[in-house]
Amino acid sequence: MTNFAEIKLIFKSFQEGIEDLFNDVLAAIISSQQSKICLTRNRVGRPRPKDACEIM
Repeated sequence: MTNFAEIKLIFKSFQEGIEDLFNDVLAAIISSQQSKICLTRNRVGRPRPKDACEIM
């Protein structure tokens, strides 16, 4: 039978794993948005083709 300390340790490692995953996803989203801003910020005239943001 598992005791309270083992359950607490398992929960803590699970929580840290979820936290790391969330941070990685957030960093990827921010990086993606920054790439799109860099591609479109200095554009003058006709808009850039839609697939230009997918290259980065």
